[in-house]
Amino acid sequence: MNVGSGNSFDGNGSLYQSNFATGSIYKIAPDGVIEDNNYATIAGPVGITATNDNTLYVCSCNSNSVKKITPDGIVQDFATSPFFNCANGITIDDDENLYTTNFSDGNIVKITPDGEAQLLGNTPVGNGHIIFRSQDQMLYIASYSGHQIFRMDLSGNVE
Repeated sequence: MNVGSGNSFDGNGSLYQSNFATGSIYKIAPDGVIEDNNYATIAGPVGITATNDNTLYVCSCNSNSVKKITPDGIVQDFATSPFFNCANGITIDDDENLYTTNFSDGNIVKITPDGEAQLLGNTPVGNGHIIFRSQDQMLYIASYSGHQIFRMDLSGNVE
């Protein structure tokens, strides 16, 4: 697993790990055994998140897009946008909206369940991972080059 770059658990407890160097998504069983070291292939996979129905969404830094992987492993284009600039981190809210961070600029992009992308807000360049916290309806963004954690509400206000 060289260059592991993002991971997420599905509803069955399987861990999915993206591998930037090989373009592979690994599927790891709850007992830690690698079930499939090429569950899906995506150019430059980074952030990954799973929905309640075990659909995966993966940021493709190389193609500036978000891919959808169905529970049976089929990769589909889900969202592309001029707002993506090495989409890196990804998370999902209670309404199944996705949020991505960009590594190459500070954009935080909201993606509706229909795949429509819109710029939500901005933080300093070099964003890494992002997570949605249901309890306070906030996004938490790790800024790699900014050496900070930012908090953003779902209207794009950041602190």
